[in-house]
Amino acid sequence: MGNLRITLCEDEEMFAKALAEEIRAFLACKEIKAEINWCGSRQKLKEALEKGLQPDLLFMDIELGDGDGVELVRSIRGEYPNLPVIFLSGLEERVLDGFDVKAFYFLFKRNYTERLSGILEKFLSEYFYASRIMVKEKEGVRVLSRQEICYVEAEDRSTKIHTQDGVFYDSDSFHAFVKQLPAEVFIEVYHCLHVNV
Repeated sequence: MGNLRITLCEDEEMFAKALAEEIRAFLACKEIKAEINWCGSRQKLKEALEKGLQPDLLFMDIELGDGDGVELVRSIRGEYPNLPVIFLSGLEERVLDGFDVKAFYFLFKRNYTERLSGILEKFLSEYFYASRIMVKEKEGVRVLSRQEICYVEAEDRSTKIHTQDGVFYDSDSFHAFVKQLPAEVFIEVYHCLHVNV
């Protein structure tokens, strides 16, 4: 199973490091591996996204040295409509600005350690676990993320699952297996062949 990809866009390096350690410690208790990227400015985040960075979760400072974090999120919403964003700030009056661009949550820097685990728990239940697919193999159950699956097809009375890391077989019938897949993401391109678009 792939790592959870988290990006921190925060211009205070010490705060970013402390936040990253808290996130890692929380996820380690859940046995979830995380790849955490740090971008120290709006410009660095924009460049990373242009180079193909695809975070599962973005922590976004509102007051950055090179501009406004809310405006940056507004500008990328077309390309990343469902990206969960947790805004970071010391200013309570900016909360509503964050929700204007569909913020997942708002975290005050001064007491972030008190609320971080609750917010991450909510993120995991609403996004991370919800995007996992259970594959029933002969040896047991394997968990794959939806984005790992390239396409699925029927093979005999089971389902053949093609991923970036190889091929897996689910003992369920194809029609039973595809009920787990969101229809807006996995399109039937041929009888008994669904592709992740």
